[in-house]
Amino acid sequence: CCCGFSFGVKTSIVTPFESVLQGAKLKTIDANEGLNRVKQSFVSDGEISESCRDISIRDPLSQMRITIPAKGKDCTHVQCFDLESFLLVNRKHPKFKCPCCSKLTEYSNLVIDKFMEDVLSKLGDNEDIEEIQIQPSGEWKVVDPEEKAKKRKLIAQNEEQKAKKSKPEQVIDLT
Repeated sequence: CCCGFSFGVKTSIVTPFESVLQGAKLKTIDANEGLNRVKQSFVSDGEISESCRDISIRDPLSQMRITIPAKGKDCTHVQCFDLESFLLVNRKHPKFKCPCCSKLTEYSNLVIDKFMEDVLSKLGDNEDIEEIQIQPSGEWKVVDPEEKAKKRKLIAQNEEQKAKKSKPEQVIDLT
């Protein structure tokens, strides 16, 4: 037939989700390398340096507790995401961008952070814990949610007071 149409066929290999998950689980950053990355993240460029940093142990995608702490092998941040959540989201909407820094993070470049895996195992199953505070040395402690709420309230009050002080007084001439 001379209808002016042409057809093409594209084939692709679909990798089962479980295979992808198992393959990604094989690549790791050992605990020492993870600790070195934490220390490196605090290195200052001559500006103000941080004395500590709060790190969420909840996945930025699902907001559930991280079970398999992962990141892209080229990511420089300390924050991890949950490997299974990342793969599930990208299974339906394949963007493969790191949810922490937005770098392109193909599943072949995913790594498990053994340092964070050790932290999570030491925290146990306590669902009330949402964050840890990490020091430049790699030492960490649990962030008390009540203390954090108090600090946020104080900061908000200080900001409100600053805003009130910066407003010029309005003078109304009644003459």
